[in-house]
Amino acid sequence: MTTQNPIGLFIQAQGKNASECATLIQHIKQANYSTVSVMDNFQLCRDIKNAIPDCVVIHRDSNFEPFPSTNNPKTIIDYLTQLQQDKRIVVMVNCEQGFDVAHVNMWSDMIIAASAIGWHLCVGNTSSGSVKCGQGSDPNEWLTTGKRLLETIAANPGHYLGVHNYTSCFQWIVANGGWGNPTSPPAAIDWTKPQWHMGRGLQGIQAALKAFNITMNHPFMVITEGTFDQMDDLKNNPDNPYRNIPSNRWRMLSQKWNEWYPNRNIEDVLADQNIWTWEKVFAPSKFVVGIHFFTYWDASGQWADDRVDNCPIYLKRMEAYRGTVVPIPPVVTPPPPTPKTVT
Repeated sequence: MTTQNPIGLFIQAQGKNASECATLIQHIKQANYSTVSVMDNFQLCRDIKNAIPDCVVIHRDSNFEPFPSTNNPKTIIDYLTQLQQDKRIVVMVNCEQGFDVAHVNMWSDMIIAASAIGWHLCVGNTSSGSVKCGQGSDPNEWLTTGKRLLETIAANPGHYLGVHNYTSCFQWIVANGGWGNPTSPPAAIDWTKPQWHMGRGLQGIQAALKAFNITMNHPFMVITEGTFDQMDDLKNNPDNPYRNIPSNRWRMLSQKWNEWYPNRNIEDVLADQNIWTWEKVFAPSKFVVGIHFFTYWDASGQWADDRVDNCPIYLKRMEAYRGTVVPIPPVVTPPPPTPKTVT
């Protein structure tokens, strides 16, 4: 397997024709992404997998949102049986449907059931901030709620935990416990300090793995959506010096980025920011497969300023990038509180 680019794509592929899909696949081959997700186009998932066999390709069906109250392991068997039988494709279960004991148990049961018939799942895909991860006075819900899911994924390699990780006007805002400076990215993440946005889930999960003595011998996390959005905790915090900068879409940052990073094309800035996040936040853990940047294409028409399919400079940067990292000391997490397990 050749070195891959871990900064992949969230692809809204509904209604795309053969020519459009061929152009996308050519880009994915050039970039050699380690992972991508595809919305509502299972055949495109298969075509990507044929072209790049080492890519973890995740299929998201926007109509498949099982709920614990009405679903059981048979639900996932019935769903998988009606798909095209290509078990190389990882199937997403739920997107931003919450995180609680009932969901943890449902996802765990579905992983076990899918494993028995040779399929693999990506479960959770929780929205940014919806799972408390132990920063500041927040509880770590991976300690109180998530133990069974972590144990199940550890025992079933090839299944993945999906999380959404967005932040505001630059990637290292609120990294290392402070507000940060847009022109001075941290040289490294200090995991003894709270990471409020990029890496917040990873921090909580690593603390739980340590507390429960769970060994993960394989990458198991995928950032299934990222990386720029308007985050309410930053927008509504009067102490935040950057709270008035709109960041609902990454292109909304163009004026600010031109001010902060003069003589830099905004597509280059976007590439630089995503590369920083991979190399400083996610790569050192060895647990994260990659990032699905939101978004390639826009099926609904509401994400025009999030698109990168019309960003040739960014796409060329991704085709050249191969996820290189500078070796750093092992990640250290602060001692977690005494775990209280809920089952």
